[in-house]
Amino acid sequence: MLRVSLAFLLLCSPTFGLVITEIMYNQPPTAYDNPECGPGTAENLEFIELYNEKAAPEDLSGYRFTAGIHYEFPTGFQADGRPISSLGSGEYLILAKNAADFEAHYGFAPFGQYYGRLNNAGDMIVLENDAGAPYDAENPQNTEGRHLGGVIMRFDYDDEDKWPVGADGTGHSLCLIDVFGDQNDPDNWAVSPVLWGTPGGPNGFEEGEDQWIETMIFDAGGEWRYLKGEAEPPSTWKDPTFPDGDWAAGNTPIGYDTNGVDFIATELSDMQNEY
Repeated sequence: MLRVSLAFLLLCSPTFGLVITEIMYNQPPTAYDNPECGPGTAENLEFIELYNEKAAPEDLSGYRFTAGIHYEFPTGFQADGRPISSLGSGEYLILAKNAADFEAHYGFAPFGQYYGRLNNAGDMIVLENDAGAPYDAENPQNTEGRHLGGVIMRFDYDDEDKWPVGADGTGHSLCLIDVFGDQNDPDNWAVSPVLWGTPGGPNGFEEGEDQWIETMIFDAGGEWRYLKGEAEPPSTWKDPTFPDGDWAAGNTPIGYDTNGVDFIATELSDMQNEY
């Protein structure tokens, strides 16, 4: 009986690669002229960002957020045959409290608009699969007596203890540092590096492969001065004004190659095992 139970647990282990990577749960008061609500109306920029860290797409058709926020992903298919609610590998998806305000501020439309709002003092967010009963179309927030679906994700955040307090009412969002780490670990969250966050893209941290930001330091093929490492260079060689006129010159990349590739521009045939 024990073997059967263990096998069942293994077969039913979650394989979903969805993580919440960014939350704007308590923005500071802002005001702008909203033609629908009148002048000086505060914009609502509350949002949740989902990310698929798996190598395969996730079909979210019929899935529902049932705690923290309330939202049901649409069913159906796009012109190319993909589900409307398909989230590709390495892709982000934004759900906003107010789609119009979000688009006006960030310049692109969120995937959808949810009901309810996140608690400024911390909340629990639950995503269920499509096995549960659908929402009441007239009152989506009324889930009393509804048959629940399987829990795909449960996430709790807070604005105290070890959670970053800088995301609480400052205009910075709450950002996941490492998408492959534990999203329920407060140490894996930080305040967004930029004001208003970075919905729809990497958060700007170095942990996690998707967060790396490439910066061009110098282009391949440029001419550089170099000194063969047969002796220690002068102690001042790092100074910007160091005279390197006596050093050899060559185009980058500089080095040696043993694999027969041709990307080395300046080959040092005497370098291997020598310096």
